[in-house]
This record gives sequence, C-alpha cells and structure tokens, in this order.
Amino acid sequence: MKKILNLSEIINLIPDNKNNLLIILFLLLLAIIFIFLYRLLFLKKKSISQVEFSQNAVVFGGLFEPLYLISSGVTKYKPGIIGDWLVRTENLSNALQYKNEWSEKLSGFENWDLKQGVNKTKELINFIRTVGIARDTASKVTIDSKTFQKYVYENDFIPEIGKKVKVKTPFWYFNDIILEKGVIGEGD
Repeated sequence: MKKILNLSEIINLIPDNKNNLLIILFLLLLAIIFIFLYRLLFLKKKSISQVEFSQNAVVFGGLFEPLYLISSGVTKYKPGIIGDWLVRTENLSNALQYKNEWSEKLSGFENWDLKQGVNKTKELINFIRTVGIARDTASKVTIDSKTFQKYVYENDFIPEIGKKVKVKTPFWYFNDIILEKGVIGEGD
C-alpha cells in the first residue's frame, strides 16, 4: 500500500544542504529562461499587419500568381500588377496597419526600374508567405468532384472524373480557403 506524504514529510525530504537547494533553484530558473527564449525566438506571433492581411487576402485573388512569376524571374516586372495590388490595398477599410505599411512600401511603383520591381515583388511574396498563404505544388491532379473548387479548365477542356490532368497554373490558398484558382489542362 502506498503511503501519502503530508506537507511536513515533504519538507523533510528537501536536503539540508543549502548548496543542493541552490543548485535546484538555479536549474529551475535556467529552465524558465530557456522556455521564455524559445517562445520569443521560435514561436513568433504574427504582426498586426500580417493578421489584417490574412483577414483580407481574398481581395487580392488573381494577383498572387503574377506576383510570384515576377518575383521568381519567370516573367518580367509589370507595373500594372503592383498598381492593381496598391489600389486594392488602399481600398481596404478594416486593415489600417497593413494599408499604411504597404501603401508606403509600394508608392512610386510607376518609376521603379526592373530590378526595383523584382525586389519589391519578392518582398511582397515573402510577406504573403509569412502570413501562411501558400502556392500549391502539384504538377498533376486526378479529377474528382472537388477539383472545380481549386481549378478552372483551360479553354474548352472538360475532363472526366478519374482522369489525370496537368496543372498549368497552381492554386493559392490560406488554411482551407482557396484565394486564387489554378488552371488545369490536357497534357503530361
């Protein structure tokens, strides 16, 4: 039968040696400091700007892929993409921090050279990723009843359920929300 210790018996278990007690307290203090530093360094909270953007990300549908293609060097910088992004940003009424931050960062886009334009699109794509928005990586998909939620069909191509098709343009999403549909078509 197990004996339950009362408080005076527990106190008697603490070593009389003050050095041992100091060592135990020091180790506990180190553990608390480690936990605090871990949370501070690795469990970064999202900024107000990031939270506001994530709540309004759907407004920017249709611009994620063009920004990505510019930032990755697949297509050349087009000021109209940034201009469209800036107009949508400035029209937000419930994202003051995001609006102020990015209106300033994107102002003067009409005068950017190719290098500045690419660098700003990279900065914007990096911001989008820190929010948790992602670009799907599938190169092929098998058609099922939910495919239309993520993709539109290229031209007049309408595949049959169960058919494997090529992803021409990936979709963009945040959590379970599709922000920008991808494009699928025939081909390998």
